[in-house]
Amino acid sequence: MLLSTVGLILVLLLVIYRSPLLTLIPLLGAGIVYAVVDRVVGFATAQGWFGVDSQALSIMTILLFAVVTDYSLLIFSRYREELKTHEDANAAMRETMKHVKEPIFFSGSTIVLGVATLFFALYEPYRNFAPVFAIAAAGMLIAGLTLLPALFAVIGRKAFWPVIPKYGDVTVEKKSIWGKVANVVTKKPLQFMIPILLLLVLGAWNMTNMKESYDLIASFPEDLSSRVGYERLGADFSEGSLAPRTLLFVSKHELGMEEMKTVIDKIKENPAIADVTTQGNPVNEDGKAAKFSIIFKGNPYGTEAFDGLLKLREDSKSILEEANLSDTEMYISGETAINADVRDINGRDTWIVMILMTVLITFMLGFQTRSIIAPIYMIGSILLSFVATLGLSYFLFEVFLDLDGINYRIPLYAFVFLVALGVDYSIMLIARIREELKVMPFDDAVRKGLERTGGVISSAGVILAATFLVLATMPIYELKLFGFIMALGILIDTFVVRPLLIPAVLVLLGKKWSFWPKKI
Repeated sequence: MLLSTVGLILVLLLVIYRSPLLTLIPLLGAGIVYAVVDRVVGFATAQGWFGVDSQALSIMTILLFAVVTDYSLLIFSRYREELKTHEDANAAMRETMKHVKEPIFFSGSTIVLGVATLFFALYEPYRNFAPVFAIAAAGMLIAGLTLLPALFAVIGRKAFWPVIPKYGDVTVEKKSIWGKVANVVTKKPLQFMIPILLLLVLGAWNMTNMKESYDLIASFPEDLSSRVGYERLGADFSEGSLAPRTLLFVSKHELGMEEMKTVIDKIKENPAIADVTTQGNPVNEDGKAAKFSIIFKGNPYGTEAFDGLLKLREDSKSILEEANLSDTEMYISGETAINADVRDINGRDTWIVMILMTVLITFMLGFQTRSIIAPIYMIGSILLSFVATLGLSYFLFEVFLDLDGINYRIPLYAFVFLVALGVDYSIMLIARIREELKVMPFDDAVRKGLERTGGVISSAGVILAATFLVLATMPIYELKLFGFIMALGILIDTFVVRPLLIPAVLVLLGKKWSFWPKKI
């Protein structure tokens, strides 16, 4: 996966920028950051400070190389501009960092804050993601402010070979594709905003049909022996028998078989339960504990089994009281019990992380823009882009992959990374617009800001989307789907929301309300 990521970034940079040295600087910087982060994470896990799983490392690797490349492109683009007005390359880099340090700092900070919200999750796999990505995000931020500009400065103008920017070059540049897009969007904002909003809302509406899956086996390759054996057993016997659960009774007095029979008969009345069995005497030596095997109907990882188990838990007190076992406690263990609890915890964690991350990033955007209005339309567009991506992806999965549901962890992971990365591109765009506002009228500043950042954001988006698609080469279905969702969301954000919707909203709001109450 690492080799695929590096190779893909190398090829895309060569195709887009046709500069050999430019392809090496981001990869060299990312390689250094990866080496440091890898060892810091390794040391921390060796000390037992937190755990880490392979999926976290896979996604972290993709994110690290892609974001470091994004920062490199932002620096590269501005450095090329400044080299035309500064004879000394170091002076050009100092001027470059004067303008890009703010978007890089706030971009990296929002990623750190975004992934740090996973610390507030109850589910341990979510919490274990947080330190890994926080360490990686901190490394990316430091590299963007120090290592990457240093690498560009050391190489100087040669970084742009074979087309080296000339000092004092006043050649009139041809209008780029993004310059043409900026002209059209700023002249007809309403004609862009309404159709885009309708399409995004339509995609978001399909989220109402989304179902979550807790069946880990279903994410394995179809020819993997464990999945083949699992499915054959389910077909030849019963799905419920694949993951029988343990039903345990613990009492303060000795349990009699008549009492137990009454309880078991009552439990069997639950429509979700196929059978309750035992091998030999279910009561232990002191007679105060009894153990049975309980089998649910249908898929043991399905919603019906979860609901049936929770219903049994709710009814346990009344069932035991009817059998005169009010001093007895009933416990259920096994895969179904675990996943039923995970479902409840996941719902709580998802809402907590989403709300907390939205609030934190909104405050960060407010601090960066010194505005009340700007953070609202920025975070609003990002959230709308996320729900539209998830809804559209689920529709495509249903049509082309015949999926009944997606893994329960995917929506939360997609939210964290799509929102954090979407904020990056918003910060880049808004920062340039605010800069241009100092020397030109508002509509012209929006047009110029989009023209100057459109190429950087679109290039970064293509590279980021392509690197996440590397996850589609992984054998685990969960990673394939996550990689596709991320790629689609990034492309929607970089080619629809950032260059079309946000400028249209800005022009319609006007200078006064776009950044109110700050005066630019």
